[in-house]
Amino acid sequence: MRFPFCKFSRAEGAQKILDSNSVFITSPMDVNDPFEMRPQWTQEHQNHQTEFRNGLNQLSAGMPIMICTTEGLKPDGVMPDLGEEPYYKVEDLWGFADENNRAVMKFLHERFRILSFVRRVLDVEKDHYVSRAEDLLMWAHYADKFQGVAILIDPTKMNCGIKPWKERPGWPIRYKKERMSLPVWFYDCLHGHPIQITHEMNEFVSGCIMTLIRTKAVGWRYERETRLIYDTEKLLPEDFDAVKFPPDAVAAVIFGPECPIEYVEPITKILREERYKHVKLYRSVFHGQDYRLQYMWSNPDEIEIFQRAHTKRVAMSKGKI
Repeated sequence: MRFPFCKFSRAEGAQKILDSNSVFITSPMDVNDPFEMRPQWTQEHQNHQTEFRNGLNQLSAGMPIMICTTEGLKPDGVMPDLGEEPYYKVEDLWGFADENNRAVMKFLHERFRILSFVRRVLDVEKDHYVSRAEDLLMWAHYADKFQGVAILIDPTKMNCGIKPWKERPGWPIRYKKERMSLPVWFYDCLHGHPIQITHEMNEFVSGCIMTLIRTKAVGWRYERETRLIYDTEKLLPEDFDAVKFPPDAVAAVIFGPECPIEYVEPITKILREERYKHVKLYRSVFHGQDYRLQYMWSNPDEIEIFQRAHTKRVAMSKGKI
């Protein structure tokens, strides 16, 4: 792949990834945007819930209440008639949607794991490359304010989990202005209500769930995120928290421009090992004219020299030398 998937990481995290040939996969409940796993709670959902509770009250009103005693079960009156619950406007119910979506969040946490990458960060067929302006945010947010490392991985050489359309690796994130919702009957299923599920319904909700897992607010579009999505029921025990990958899946490593020498040396030590001799290494510098980074092909010795000089330059700027 000319543009392998990119994993921005803190330097300590990158060292662990490269050393162990494995990368951590996260619960959908632990992604950086909590709205992702909270589907829209609509008026239809609210009315359906009210109808269910009213129906349940009508069925239970007047039924005998039995209490457990040392002498066995004894009657203790009857269930009261709680009356008709009013139909509320969904926009007036502040803070209730999270409780209503708790079953959805529990289902997603138990069933799926996610590995996030960024698309089209670096063309590994080139020795010199200029970053996109929006990648500065990725370095700042996910790579320890430019002190971290970016690892470029070829997903075709590792376990990609659930395959999307045409068996391509990875699910590109869809960035939307409106939050998506799940069908009301899916909530009935999660709560154990008796409902006859047809094959068509099952296929439909499976599509909804996959869409939910790969949909984010439009404000995150700069990330150009793509995800590998794993079904926990199909993961091996050793892959439940981290997925292994072969060394040849690592195509390139970019050292952040602010990466201190004490972080660089443990990583270059690993990259000197025979298993990583094929990996293309880049150092990065701040562009002199634009809000971009410049990536330059390099080698471990050269990277150490430049980052050692940079670490000294920063210390001198702060008056520590």
